[in-house]
Amino acid sequence: MMRWESLRRSLARKVRWSALTVTLAAATQLQADPPELKTLGNQIVVKATNERVRLAGVNLSGLEDNIDRNFMNSLDVATGTWKANVFRLAVKNSYWFHSTIGPGYKAKVDALIERARQLNVYIILDLHNYEKARTADATFWTDAANRYKNNPVVLFGLLNEPHGTGWEIWRNGDSEGPGMQGLLNAVRATGANNIVLAGGGEWGYNLSGIMPGFNGLTNGYALTETTSGNGIVYDSHVYPWKSNIQLNVGNASFLYPVLLGEFAHPGGTTFSGQSSFESDVTWVPRMMDWVNTNNLHWTGWNFSNGSHPAMLVDWSYQPTSYWGEIARAHMQSYADPAAQRVVGGTPIGIGDLFNVSQGPAAPFNNSNTYYYHVLNGWSGLDLGAPKRITQIKYMPRKDNGHLMIGGVFQGSNSADFSSGVVTLHTVSTEPVDTFVGNTGTYTTMPVTDTGTYRYVRYQGPAGGYSNIASMLFFTGDDSGPGVNDNVIIIDNSGTGSIVSTGWADANDSGFHGSRWVSDGNSGKGTKSIRYTPTLMQAGQYEVFTIWSAHPTSRDLAVPYTITHAGGSTTVPKNQRENGGTWQSLGTYTFNAGTTGNVLVSNTGTTSWVTADAVKFVYQTPVEIIMDKASADTPGITSYGGWAATTTPTPYGTHSYHDGDSAKGTKWVRFTPPIPSSGQYAVYVWWTSHLNRATNTPFTVSHAGGTAPAIRLSQETGGGQWQLLGTYTFNAGSSTTNGSVLITNDANEYVVVDAVRFLKVGN
Repeated sequence: MMRWESLRRSLARKVRWSALTVTLAAATQLQADPPELKTLGNQIVVKATNERVRLAGVNLSGLEDNIDRNFMNSLDVATGTWKANVFRLAVKNSYWFHSTIGPGYKAKVDALIERARQLNVYIILDLHNYEKARTADATFWTDAANRYKNNPVVLFGLLNEPHGTGWEIWRNGDSEGPGMQGLLNAVRATGANNIVLAGGGEWGYNLSGIMPGFNGLTNGYALTETTSGNGIVYDSHVYPWKSNIQLNVGNASFLYPVLLGEFAHPGGTTFSGQSSFESDVTWVPRMMDWVNTNNLHWTGWNFSNGSHPAMLVDWSYQPTSYWGEIARAHMQSYADPAAQRVVGGTPIGIGDLFNVSQGPAAPFNNSNTYYYHVLNGWSGLDLGAPKRITQIKYMPRKDNGHLMIGGVFQGSNSADFSSGVVTLHTVSTEPVDTFVGNTGTYTTMPVTDTGTYRYVRYQGPAGGYSNIASMLFFTGDDSGPGVNDNVIIIDNSGTGSIVSTGWADANDSGFHGSRWVSDGNSGKGTKSIRYTPTLMQAGQYEVFTIWSAHPTSRDLAVPYTITHAGGSTTVPKNQRENGGTWQSLGTYTFNAGTTGNVLVSNTGTTSWVTADAVKFVYQTPVEIIMDKASADTPGITSYGGWAATTTPTPYGTHSYHDGDSAKGTKWVRFTPPIPSSGQYAVYVWWTSHLNRATNTPFTVSHAGGTAPAIRLSQETGGGQWQLLGTYTFNAGSSTTNGSVLITNDANEYVVVDAVRFLKVGN
């Protein structure tokens, strides 16, 4: 399964050329739309390839009240650090069609969708209305679908939380509106094939009415899709005060794609008039296991600190411990191939799949109340694609652990386990079977088998009953580097900030948290704030800051001193302008850890100085590698006869030499497509031998002109990158923007292999 992991910034994608790569025109596509999606059975897949996709992200609420809760910045942080790949954006038709507010409101939505496109993630446009589909809702969807039709970024959330009408009105409407089917029809009538999301009844929670046989209907009240549409995803809102989750939500996911459009726990056991419910301490991990095992899509509520249940403590994007922290960890694990995580699929096995108590889905329904208890039966998962299983957890039926002895966990690539069956673990000792209430204890077993299997199962002892209450299959082993924070924000008085005495809280709210601060235009040279991030990876980071501006009272040159791997740089900023928006302080190289920081002070200032927050955005290295082939390829041109050799240690498959002939007449030029202007380290690769030239000339053309030829010996230093130097290049692809020329004006064999351009600064 693919979880579409995007680049943080459009110019951060690594581009690589060789004789075997795609053409230059295709390779230089540094920014592309995310792949168009469709539904296939109970899955969401890439339309072009049918590859499964897992959507997991957050809600951006606020526009339903015409409030912007840091949306643009939240897109960057949730994508870059939390690893979200989908955002549910709440909107209201009353603002959408408002005579004065409407144009700006639509423009704001347009801008968020464009930013999502740049980040390679998806936006669910959620019409945040309630009860039932009304005529005004159909009018909205006619307009919005025309605006965003066939935009691969946008999915259409037809109606936020239907409730209180019954399934007939839910689907087919009444005198006040067309029902959910009518909203779907309104979208399709525009020619829009975008995926649509249909929220269930009971405030968007209950999906039981779309099940086959409901109310005597063959397909229940499931919506009817057109042949041109990309499909329907059913939307459920799951909170701890909801009940019968498997029956009302889980069973539908066996037939249809299901996304939990709102999914959260508020912490504790009570919330906003709801009756008491299970604590977050047990509910959140148990529900995440259920979500992951059943491969459900989800968007956590809510990515702010002002609409609860909240995922954030404050606008430094610190997650809440009861929900945001766990949600973030799971999204990050999806994006990290080595992270150990629950692997999910569609339940399979012997028995009635929809029997909550006894069917083969029972061990995957998040309730320890039920168990799978079938004579000679088996229960398992179709994972959709072969995966390696690295760990299994299982919990027996209460007081019946001894009856699991002899049972086996198996993997196969045959759906009925008729061939290629491999035993992953045999239950040889009695597992723990004590419970506190409905909470039991898992037995955890590592799996050493390194095979990959699409189908996994548990089968009870021969001639016996299964007696299993719950099981989890894991993939990944935590051996990889882990997921790093690509966007780090440090707020005043938050983690990583040291505020000297004398700063005063502002009278109004800051952009982050509850405040910004000022120096009171006093104590000049004595007041400072140091913002120190904890960087998990060394590399280049663009540094931003934000302040409260005033056209007359703020200082014209507030000093920001950035301490980085190369020393320190002070950048003055005019705080009389550009207030309330992130302003770049430049891009710098930082070491991992806490050695880098930004210091804002009032030294040398004569007017008011304010401070709010600092942001560090990791820049994925821009790297261009151009590998010579037997014939000219895009960006690589040559003259004269060059013969291929495979020894020793060429870059790629071959290196090329001049035959030690026609000296001074043969050459190869590497002209890279530079994606963004800046400084690039230039490296060359050759193969060494004692018959190689000791004075091979390398000539670099760059933004400042053409540097004198650098003559290097190719007798040694082969099989690795050799640095020619660092140069400034302009964006584009031409010899005037930059190139490397290698000629055979040398004393022996001249070798040409590959050239590398690595961006190291602006």
